[in-house]
Amino acid sequence: KLGIGYRSLLRLVKNGAFTGAIKVLGSWQIPLKSVEDYKALLNMPDEYLTIAEIAERLNLSELWVGRLIKRGTFAGAKKHRGSWIVPSMSVQEYIQSSSSPEGFLSFPEAAEYLSVSESWIRKLVLRNILSGVEVINGVRYIRIECVDEYLLSISPPEGYLSADQAAQVLSLSKANISSLANEGAFTGAKKQKIPYHHAGWIIPIESINQFKESQSFLSDYVPPTDIAASLGVSKKWVSELIREGVIPGGIKHNNEWMVPSDESIKHIEKERNRKQELAELSGPIDLFEYRLAELEVPDTLQKTVDLYREFVILKINSSHGNSKTIHNKALEYISTLKRLFRLLKTEVFLMNAEQLETIFRNPGMGIRDKSTFIYFLEYCTGKGLCSFSKSYAITSLPIEEREMYSPEQFLAYYSYVRDVDLHIEQAIQSRDYAVTWLYVLMHVIDAWRPSDIIKLPNIELEVCNLQTFDQLRETKLSKEQAQAVINHLYKRVERMYISKTGALGHFLVNQDMIVPTATVLVITEIHRRMQGDQQLLRLGQRRFVHFEKETYIRLFFDKRPDLVDFQSRKMNRTLLTYFFYSVVEGKGSADIAYELSQRMRGHTDKNSTATYIQAVNKDGSIERVSLNLFNRGHFGWLYHHLIRLSMPNAPQLEVEQSTALIEQFRKELSPYQLEQLGQFLVRQQQSKHSLALQLSNLTETELMTLLHKIYKGEMPAKLQHVQCLTFPSCTSPTATTCLHCENAIPKIYILISIHHELDRLIVSIKNTKYPAVRVRDRKFLFQILDLLSQAIQQFGKTYVQTFIDLNNLKEKMIAIQNLISEEV
Repeated sequence: KLGIGYRSLLRLVKNGAFTGAIKVLGSWQIPLKSVEDYKALLNMPDEYLTIAEIAERLNLSELWVGRLIKRGTFAGAKKHRGSWIVPSMSVQEYIQSSSSPEGFLSFPEAAEYLSVSESWIRKLVLRNILSGVEVINGVRYIRIECVDEYLLSISPPEGYLSADQAAQVLSLSKANISSLANEGAFTGAKKQKIPYHHAGWIIPIESINQFKESQSFLSDYVPPTDIAASLGVSKKWVSELIREGVIPGGIKHNNEWMVPSDESIKHIEKERNRKQELAELSGPIDLFEYRLAELEVPDTLQKTVDLYREFVILKINSSHGNSKTIHNKALEYISTLKRLFRLLKTEVFLMNAEQLETIFRNPGMGIRDKSTFIYFLEYCTGKGLCSFSKSYAITSLPIEEREMYSPEQFLAYYSYVRDVDLHIEQAIQSRDYAVTWLYVLMHVIDAWRPSDIIKLPNIELEVCNLQTFDQLRETKLSKEQAQAVINHLYKRVERMYISKTGALGHFLVNQDMIVPTATVLVITEIHRRMQGDQQLLRLGQRRFVHFEKETYIRLFFDKRPDLVDFQSRKMNRTLLTYFFYSVVEGKGSADIAYELSQRMRGHTDKNSTATYIQAVNKDGSIERVSLNLFNRGHFGWLYHHLIRLSMPNAPQLEVEQSTALIEQFRKELSPYQLEQLGQFLVRQQQSKHSLALQLSNLTETELMTLLHKIYKGEMPAKLQHVQCLTFPSCTSPTATTCLHCENAIPKIYILISIHHELDRLIVSIKNTKYPAVRVRDRKFLFQILDLLSQAIQQFGKTYVQTFIDLNNLKEKMIAIQNLISEEV
């Protein structure tokens, strides 16, 4: 605007030349109006130019123009308001006189002559590679002969062309020439090393001419790469189609297949139409029908094909797999049928055992083909159309050892995926990276199948008040926001069915994984919304999600190459195994560890879970474990559970110690007696719940009145030292005691009555001849013992001992143990 340098401008600002100028974050901000006002005050003389204007005309820096002015290069230059101005006529005279002297080139002219940048010329001069530099009238020039000498030094040898020259001859880019040279397309091509230059390709002129001739010959041919790019398939697949004659007219050139352009166009058009038709199909059955219609069915197999079609439709309709699995299965059924066409000579229901065995032994039948064929034979037999002398089945060979990750490896994976700071920025930049992060993370917190992970429902970002990546960068998820995301997804997942088994899903997250899991879920959801996608997990533009190791897994583990060997089933097996044994060896419900593992995986069959849990038992040999299990008996788990409940703070027992306690416990109480005792405890608990419900229905005033009456002793029961909640209405008017009644509120001195009642019941049970009386008194005895247990918990054993001799009571109970343990 003003044509002055920064220092001059700064000096003017500090001197107050610009009204309203302010400093913001260390930088001066000047109102545009102030600049225009100042410019109007300058009254720049006509036909004069500022330093900035001269620098722009001459393509020089302002500093260099200032030097030229001080040297007197411009006639009539003068100071105006502290800045140099020059008559435009002087500048024009300088331009006319500044043409390069004879035998010299200016730096811009040298750059154009050598086809390089001006900065490269300055670099060559600085390093003394380009000599002959002279300063004339303040401008640097280079002798033409020096430039020619340099050009000769970097020129290819006789009979060769550089990559740039070859690109011009062949009408290709320099990058294409380098790529072709790397692939060996030019015989005799080599790299020439030039000082202070990158080594460049030099190519024999003869090779370039040969290539040009071959290109003119192949102008009507296209390589497999072009066809593959048009169809979105691999080059290898297209080459295979050419080799098999599916795409006709292919020839080999420079060890690569080439196809006539017209045949290429026909095939591409055919495949695109076919893809369009396939895309319009509504499901896997339509896909199977479409592919079946493409096959030429032999006349001798018409009925077999009809049966096979019925069989496939039944199998697809009964499948619980995800859409990708069923889609691939439909294609497998077609592949199997194609192989059967080559092997079957007659209808399947007319074949004998020898003919079938010939098919099974054929090397062209893979394990999946054999399995499908066996199921098809079973289907035909079930319909009554076939009757074979032998039955067939596929039996998997036993796997001696299933691979698992070591504890150290598992911890390394776990720590890697929970490092939010390490992954968050790359996950924000790339949806593929974020999706892979979520995929791996789900393997270390829940043993989900890949087919279920990709079905994760979308996230409602409103639950955490984060909608954009900028918000996520500024304020990372708090623990509360993360928990809200996890809770939201938990509610959605618990209504989701596992694709393979039909079991209900689950979504459980460790405390230290809540923030990482929620973070990657939010990131993938934002990516989904930005791309307008319906699916949370998607890689690229693919219809089906497939985590290729080289493409996605390796990229995710680029910071830990030692973890690239990530395998879904191996990780699931590892997590299930460590989870199972952490429950078994913990103080919790070790006896249901198997069921918990089964639930984690979503299995409906325990045998399926067994294939994942690796035997890493620390209790010793299988013989030792089996012996202890045998000694514990069928209900050993029940006694083991009761022992753990009765000794919650006891150290972990050895296997033999635990077995000895269980054997002793079994001698004291049978499973039936434990069941009876459990039933009694349940009734007691229910009665207490009923009383609590009754009291909760009272108003505050009614409850306070009731408590005052009980405290004053105004609600007496039948027994002394007992108050009754329902006084004067008795819920058991025919009873002789109140000790077994849930409405009784005993005082401490009721322990005297309890002592007498226990003695009475023990004598009654010992002397009665009637089983019914013994059953009745046993029930009362247990109720009073429960009341005594509450008193001991409330007042302590020593205080209760002053009322009741507990040791004597124990001896009396042992004496009638056989009577109260009888199964009636």
